[in-house]
Amino acid sequence: MLNPDNTKNILNGNIDQFLDNLYYLDLKKTTFRIPVSEFSLIDEKLILDILKKYPSKKVEIFKLHNLAKRKYEILNKDFYHDEISDNQLSDFKDKLNQVVPTVIIEMV
Repeated sequence: MLNPDNTKNILNGNIDQFLDNLYYLDLKKTTFRIPVSEFSLIDEKLILDILKKYPSKKVEIFKLHNLAKRKYEILNKDFYHDEISDNQLSDFKDKLNQVVPTVIIEMV
């Protein structure tokens, strides 16, 4: 999720701070992990642009799962979860492979 409004409203986060922090990473040792949701599919172009600008060792993608559900309950936040098909996941991987040579689908 890279859209600033969605990041703020749904995650209560600041995407600009995240992007600023990328300057401090050794990207040759960095693996980006991307949860694939409706938001990451919508933000696909933004994700590709970031991966071009900040090339990493590899990218791991995975479907959202309910492991974080308890965390959201503790924070009194709604747990966001959508269904992504295997085809959507595979298509997303193919698009990422256009800019990142190593993209792995993680099964969690």
